[in-house]
Amino acid sequence: MSNGDSNQRTGGGWEQRIEQDTERLRTGSDPTLLRIRELVASQGVDIGTSLVANLMPEDTSVLSGFIVETGGRVHEFEYDWRQMPSDQGQLAVWRDITDSYESRAFRDPISVAVALSRRPAPTAVF
Repeated sequence: MSNGDSNQRTGGGWEQRIEQDTERLRTGSDPTLLRIRELVASQGVDIGTSLVANLMPEDTSVLSGFIVETGGRVHEFEYDWRQMPSDQGQLAVWRDITDSYESRAFRDPISVAVALSRRPAPTAVF
């Protein structure tokens, strides 16, 4: 086990997980995901252009992960709905970890998401 990565995933493996987590948060109809999108937007982050690294349950009523904005700014979050309906939870944690993610657990998926966020957008060929 290394860097919070018990599956020893390659960059490609993490890319697939990031794609799945990003799509899930962007389009999921679950009330919890809708609320997280609303709260992330209230922090000034565009979930439509950001990536999600390691969206995971921490408890039966806590969901955590990392949001990577275009250009590489990284936010850690925990969404907590203990003692309330899942669509009324709050961000118990919202912190900018751009300058410290490389020394944290889960640095592997975050690093892959940061690299992906810095890729130039594909250009259309006519």
